[in-house]
Amino acid sequence: MRKLLISILPAVIGVALLPGCASKSQQASAVDWDHGAKHGWVVARYAPGASGSALPPCLASLPETEYVKHRYAKLRYRQGHHTHDVVAELPPGLPLNDGQPVELWPADCAAGQLAHISRILAATAQAND
Repeated sequence: MRKLLISILPAVIGVALLPGCASKSQQASAVDWDHGAKHGWVVARYAPGASGSALPPCLASLPETEYVKHRYAKLRYRQGHHTHDVVAELPPGLPLNDGQPVELWPADCAAGQLAHISRILAATAQAND
């Protein structure tokens, strides 16, 4: 009996690990990792009436008319064990809520650059991250 258990143990472990592998591969295909995209989520939106001192550098440097015409949000993504925050313009006409997962292309706000949101991801994608 013991020999039987030892012989089938690797197969049982392999079957138990398959669902985890499948969910990661689905998530990996959802984001264009190879070209620099990241899996992130909306953390907060910047209010149009915020003062320049409360804004990150890439928004504080915008002319007020430009800042008011668009919607901007703080996004967060993980890279290894670290989290990074970026600022992006929200796509027009798409309702994005805090916590909404997105595919994003990071940029350096301190250098005056805005990240880009290329698409909204399914809400289940973040749970697998």
